[in-house]
Amino acid sequence: MDEKKLTYLPWTIVKVNMYGWKNGRRDFVFTEASRKRYQTKASAKAAAKKMKLPFDSNMADAGEYWTLAKADDDYPGGFMVHINHEESIFVDNADLSFIQMGER
Repeated sequence: MDEKKLTYLPWTIVKVNMYGWKNGRRDFVFTEASRKRYQTKASAKAAAKKMKLPFDSNMADAGEYWTLAKADDDYPGGFMVHINHEESIFVDNADLSFIQMGER
């Protein structure tokens, strides 16, 4: 994903299960996604705080918690969630299930 395009995407909140770090990269799985979009990072963080969700925007520690991601709704049948320019996954709108792009 192009970093410039990520800049213009709205924010969303996703739940991840972070196992730790493997070979210098995050080792985690997505577990839940929100359909709600936020225009700023601050508004997404405030919404998570208001909902009293376990939250870690840095994804530095092991555990299950909610974090911030960019959402690209320009996909038929779902949307793409981007943690950063390297880590992203497709979310099916029907049941909010996560699909690796090779599985479609």
